[in-house]
Amino acid sequence: MRAWISLPLVLAGCSGGDVEPQPIELQVEAATAPAMPTVVTVTVTTSEDAPVHLEYGEGDAFDRVTEDDAGGTSHSFTLVGLPQGAEIGVRAVSGEDSSAGSTVTTGTLSAPSPVVESGELGSFVALPMLEDGETWAVVLDPQARVVWAWRDTSGLATFRVRVARDGSGILYNRADADSTPDAALVHVTWDGVETVRSVPTLGHDFVDREDGTVVALGYEVRDSVEANTLIEIAGDGSTTTLWTAWDCFDPVTNPGDDPAHGWTHANALDEDGDGWLVGMRNLSTIARVDADGSCPWAIGGTGGTLTIDGAKFEHQHQFELDGDVLHVFDNDGAPGNASRVLTYALDLGAGTATQSGSLAADPPFYSFILGDIHDVGGLSMVVWSTANTIDRYDATGALAARITVPGGGRLGFADLHDELVAR
Repeated sequence: MRAWISLPLVLAGCSGGDVEPQPIELQVEAATAPAMPTVVTVTVTTSEDAPVHLEYGEGDAFDRVTEDDAGGTSHSFTLVGLPQGAEIGVRAVSGEDSSAGSTVTTGTLSAPSPVVESGELGSFVALPMLEDGETWAVVLDPQARVVWAWRDTSGLATFRVRVARDGSGILYNRADADSTPDAALVHVTWDGVETVRSVPTLGHDFVDREDGTVVALGYEVRDSVEANTLIEIAGDGSTTTLWTAWDCFDPVTNPGDDPAHGWTHANALDEDGDGWLVGMRNLSTIARVDADGSCPWAIGGTGGTLTIDGAKFEHQHQFELDGDVLHVFDNDGAPGNASRVLTYALDLGAGTATQSGSLAADPPFYSFILGDIHDVGGLSMVVWSTANTIDRYDATGALAARITVPGGGRLGFADLHDELVAR
């Protein structure tokens, strides 16, 4: 749907004396992107060189603002994070002057729709929704509405979806439970242009950098033993190995417990300053990997160097390190069929990890794969993946929000953002 306006925009200024400021012509065109009907593209044309920004929002609430552009007479903006089937008001602003409002109505997406049982997400959340034969890479707004969605029909799974760090769109992985030659890293622009980089050694998780490169979990086989690596993926899909599990561990002294899925079966990766945190499911170990490939410390399982005081995790998936506090999604460490989040206070100098908290759903959920934890402003957001449920808990462990996704699929690792901005 398109909306046109051509209105005067008055620019404050003077060239001496009492010369009246002269109005300039402002022309605005707003339209939804054909391949992504919740994304609105806006062009503004001015008859004089001037910086412009947009104010926009649902209905008549112009409560969202873009940054001023660099100026000129032709201006382009992409508006993201908009709900489906909503009337969006848009107006152009330069200095103290603004145009009248224009409206454009967003379309609908066919991705599964979450159900809000209570509360709100409180953040924009990008994550995969997996079902048999297809995967949706989606973005939810703080009210848990699907505001962006891309369907992948490759038949492979997606474990991680991220908002690209350069603001250009979404990144996700096509992979499988084990190494597959069809694995790929996929980039989709906000308005729905897809680029696929074939990466046959691509694993379960990745982090992108400001320069456009990506660091990801990969696979390597030595003497019939499959383990994991960290690989750097360039824009053309070529890879460079940064680290291998053999750099810090040994299959004899640090054995895995599920040889059907290789020795280490690394399944989670986080950036940590100038290094990385690598989670290896089959070792029940999370290791810090420095830029030089060394591992100054590790926690849990057969590869741990820290002494744990309290409950131990098993077959963990995602985690979050905030200073010296580590939250771990513990898939199998609790008695019975129950998953939980364990929190540890780390003292690297003393070589200890002291359990300081435990969080579980009531009644409990069992997430035999995936599972994620984020601490957001004192609230814990937990993705109970195979239960298709996202919960938020307050500092006392009380349930503050619950969002569920109907159907028989599962949810992947989440990427959280306070705001969603296209660049």
